[in-house]
Amino acid sequence: MVLGNIGYIPPMTSSFTSDSACLWGSSKMALLIGHRIHTHGLGYWVSGYRYRDGYWKPIAAGRPQDPEDVIPTKSVTLLREGDALTARCYYQNTRPYRVNFGPNYGDEMCNLHLIYMFPFGSDPGLRFQTCAKNAQDFHLSDYFHFIPNDKVPRPTTDDDSRY
Repeated sequence: MVLGNIGYIPPMTSSFTSDSACLWGSSKMALLIGHRIHTHGLGYWVSGYRYRDGYWKPIAAGRPQDPEDVIPTKSVTLLREGDALTARCYYQNTRPYRVNFGPNYGDEMCNLHLIYMFPFGSDPGLRFQTCAKNAQDFHLSDYFHFIPNDKVPRPTTDDDSRY
């Protein structure tokens, strides 16, 4: 599963967040085994959570400017029908123009890749799911009464030095 965004990051923004959330797309339970985070040059933090029965469980967090790798999960995390999976990306745009989300070098991205496995021999009915929300219109606070406060480190350099 990949959680991501469409839309844009406004110009001259010291802190902009983009949110994404989707329901787990299979009636079968799966074991989350890792994650990978990715942004382009403006992103400085990505976090992910599983929301179930009123409780948030952290499933991913990190600096997207660090070397990319699959990060194994730190605790047993099962994904089951009805779970909401969420991602939040943090950006700093010191440029005098907006930056669109997209696949090109000059665009920006917010990708949280979740790696999971189904029990041996099961027919999950789900191989891959993509979930993209509009960064201007979709906000976790519109759908959940409470959202976790991420402990986000501030960026230490201007965005152009990260390319």
